[in-house]
Amino acid sequence: MAVDVLIPNAGQTSGEATILRWLKKPGDSVKIGEALLEVETDKATMEVEATAAGVLQGVRYETGAVVPVLTAVAVIVEAGERPKPPARPSGFPFKEEGEALSPPAPIRHARRGGGAQPDSGDLLAIMRAHRPGRALASPLARALAADTGLALTAVTGSGPRGRIMKRDTQSEAIGARPSQPTTEPGSRWIPFSATRRTIAERMAASWREAPQVTLTTEADAEALARLRAQFQIDLPDADDLSYTDLFVKIAAAALREQPQLNARVEDGGIRLFDAIHIGLAVDTERGLVVPVIREADRKGVAQIARERRDLAERARGGRLRPDELSGGTFTLTNLGAFEIDAFTPIVNPPEGAVLGVGRIVKKPVVRDDELRPGMTVVLSLTFDHRLVDGGPAARFLQRIKTLVEKPHLLIA
Repeated sequence: MAVDVLIPNAGQTSGEATILRWLKKPGDSVKIGEALLEVETDKATMEVEATAAGVLQGVRYETGAVVPVLTAVAVIVEAGERPKPPARPSGFPFKEEGEALSPPAPIRHARRGGGAQPDSGDLLAIMRAHRPGRALASPLARALAADTGLALTAVTGSGPRGRIMKRDTQSEAIGARPSQPTTEPGSRWIPFSATRRTIAERMAASWREAPQVTLTTEADAEALARLRAQFQIDLPDADDLSYTDLFVKIAAAALREQPQLNARVEDGGIRLFDAIHIGLAVDTERGLVVPVIREADRKGVAQIARERRDLAERARGGRLRPDELSGGTFTLTNLGAFEIDAFTPIVNPPEGAVLGVGRIVKKPVVRDDELRPGMTVVLSLTFDHRLVDGGPAARFLQRIKTLVEKPHLLIA
């Protein structure tokens, strides 16, 4: 039985992807999980993997094609099988084996009272009809236009159906200056990039929709520092085990004990999650991304450390899969590496809470009524006040403080 190869849904992106290259060619044998092609969205570059074993056939789109997500770009068949090609969305060039690229068929618009109806496969026409005034452009073209301040409405597209391609924005941008507000002496104006605009819209929406409160406490980090040092001695390949890894484990344990914050507000109610999936805020050249460590409460610190290193490395290279950027139930952000003591993190929608971790710093502390040197860390919990009141949130943060000061309780 033939299985379609689909462009994955990349989450909060433009809904389109550009095919960068095919890693397999028609006739190649493939295994489940094997990478077939590489695509780029306005958020990341990712590989599309095979969901079935067999032979790759029916490659419908070439390198450089821009296609909507969930579009079938090829099929995987059993050896010797010749499936009938499924219907394809019009408006995009593609090529079957031995078939030349052909221009897209004209769009047929619906008429009141009957008449010709839109082609059911004409996804672009439908998308355009529901988004009046939005220029038809590829993700790369949009990103370039945003970076240069170029208005897409002023660009003539050379792609199918007049779609604006990257080459069009490049040509238009040569010698052109970004449109910008009135210049003020001693200043310069920089337009949002596509990624920065997405972050800005999400953070503004979070602040508008969720009444957010931040609670702050200071914890004794001496025992946590000793535990990290011991892990680095006793665990293989744990030389770069970070405090973030320990805080992921601590937050997951606290969420398991007090699940009110492993939740979100949804449809006039509260959705509680059984699984604990912790997102980690990662700073990249393209902007902030939040890959997710799944089932964090069921994993040891060493496994969390391996996953954190891998996710962070691929996040900075723009190589995360869509599923690795979605599904979080709680977020952790650590600014200790930047010598930040305390801050007020913003809830990552649609989640209900985020834990901010400051630097672990050596300073004078009072123990047993005596002033002595010690290690401390400031913890900041921001939560959606629609989800819980101050009391439950305070108890949750108090539990995290206790686990930081007495990490042996993690195995109790």
